Amino acid sequence: NTDGRRKRPMKTYRNPHTGETVQTRGGNHKVLNAWRKQYGSDEVAGWQQD
Repeated sequence: NTDGRRKRPMKTYRNPHTGETVQTRGGNHKVLNAWRKQYGSDEVAGWQQD
């Protein structure tokens, strides 16, 4: 599939409360959504590692 579309960059988030790390390319990640619900989107956004 060479239609010139680039994959979204991989993002890594680390939850400081649990030590859990997730990697995602998309915006709809089950674990991230759960974290946002629990801790708030702004806080979770600050957990991005790269």
